[in-house]
Amino acid sequence: MPGYYKKGNRYIVTMITGPAHVYLGLKFGSEEPNSIKVIKTGSTDVRLNGSLDEEEIIKHSLEGVATANGKLNGELEIVELEYVANDSPRYDIYRRCAFLIAEAVLSGASFDEIA
Repeated sequence: MPGYYKKGNRYIVTMITGPAHVYLGLKFGSEEPNSIKVIKTGSTDVRLNGSLDEEEIIKHSLEGVATANGKLNGELEIVELEYVANDSPRYDIYRRCAFLIAEAVLSGASFDEIA
């Protein structure tokens, strides 16, 4: 079950599916194409889950948002992306989380505000 949160202007979904876990934060706006600011948080100890491929996270997040935009006639563009460096290397979950964030934003859903 995903958790939906908001921290300032960044929308966040967390998902735990058995042994896999993902934290994804997205901020939307309009910037120059391909100018997504990436924020990597958490431990960079790759012994925990291996090394995440940042480009794959970006690619799958863009795909998830594009799918939600297509489904709901949206025009959301990612300008900032946050992930945890030692989360699970399950890029399909990043796509799903990005879709869930965009779908919720486009649908006007509420997010729990966190500090």
